Amino acid sequence: MDGIPVTTAVRTVVDLGASAPSRFVEGCLDAGVRMNLFSIWDVRCFIARVGRPGRTGVGTIRPLVEERLVWDTITESNLEDLFRAIVGSSPFPMPDPQYKLFELTGEFIGRFDFAYPTRLSVIETDSERWHMDPVSFQRDRDKQNRAHALGWTVYRFTWRQLVDDPQSVLDIIAAIWTD
Repeated sequence: MDGIPVTTAVRTVVDLGASAPSRFVEGCLDAGVRMNLFSIWDVRCFIARVGRPGRTGVGTIRPLVEERLVWDTITESNLEDLFRAIVGSSPFPMPDPQYKLFELTGEFIGRFDFAYPTRLSVIETDSERWHMDPVSFQRDRDKQNRAHALGWTVYRFTWRQLVDDPQSVLDIIAAIWTD
């Protein structure tokens, strides 16, 4: 770039595994996919090409890539990634991401971050950045009320809950599956 040799985004995220904590590498991997810098398959192909015993970085990122290939979706925020990681570390099934809910008439109610459709449960991960302005706040409440009127339960988790008390989040997920 401008006469300076640089590595590709894929190589950079793989190389991060050699020196950065796994959680940081995970965040960069997910951000790169969300920003369309690369796909999970691009990273997997690069690992297949360069991975060998002693190749630093690959051991950190390989399990993250394999996990995402099973998950097979792109989340929309670090908060959703955190929620997914918490549920992924539990015995509970992964919820459906970016779930679209409709009225019985076919009218669109809204898209929820995650859902367990068989349990009539939807999950929102709420950050102050995206959910506290007056328009978003009102839209979220309308969406929640309309879902509730159809018999769905809406669960809301904040960044603080996910970071400071992930067990309380898992307790609620457990309750969804024991009802």
